Amino acid sequence: MNFIKKILGIQPKLTSNEFVKKFINESSRKHVQLELYYKNKVILQVERLTYIPLLMKWVSIDKEKYKDGFVVHFCLESKNIEDNHYYKNYLLSSEQLNMVEYDDVEYGVISYNGFFEKDTTLLEITNYMRKVIDSVYKFPESNPQILFNLRYLKTVKK
Repeated sequence: MNFIKKILGIQPKLTSNEFVKKFINESSRKHVQLELYYKNKVILQVERLTYIPLLMKWVSIDKEKYKDGFVVHFCLESKNIEDNHYYKNYLLSSEQLNMVEYDDVEYGVISYNGFFEKDTTLLEITNYMRKVIDSVYKFPESNPQILFNLRYLKTVKK
């Protein structure tokens, strides 16, 4: 039966922890983004900093400490941000989330970034993602339907 499922491209559904584990393993070899969706909208992304060195230049963090680590981030439109309820929620929890903000004027978004070292565990990343979702988004459902996706990107060599 498993052979037939493989031929048809049917994959078993992964738990959130299994998705993060797969992301950590895959991102050590390839440029992969872990994306979390709620109602067809990306609400959170996780990437390995190895593949986005430009971010390290934009923000003030210890570049050596986080060189091959991870970033958990979400973006909000900067236009009328004071009226955005996700931004208001973020402000109330910004101290406990300890995120670094980057205002990308060119694209009109503000990126909120939580940085992790290379040896960060699966549980630390998963717990942080949950903390961001609970603090910033505060969905009305007790168990919101959040979908996970691994996006494989091509890395341009310079």
